[in-house]
Amino acid sequence: MNLKERRLRIGMNQSELAKRMSVTQGIVSQWENQKIMPSSDKLPKLAEALQCSIDELFEDSSEEQ
Repeated sequence: MNLKERRLRIGMNQSELAKRMSVTQGIVSQWENQKIMPSSDKLPKLAEALQCSIDELFEDSSEEQ
């Protein structure tokens, strides 16, 4: 599951996630479109916001059943 799918699953929009992460909505969009990756210092907070583990942020969705 990718970042966008995780965000939508918990009913959060990009602006809400951006506010929780102290970044712009544009940054969240770039993360979701894999234009840039979140910095390592943002990962714990991102995982918390998306209600998953850091490892789950990087799972290959093709492996999920």
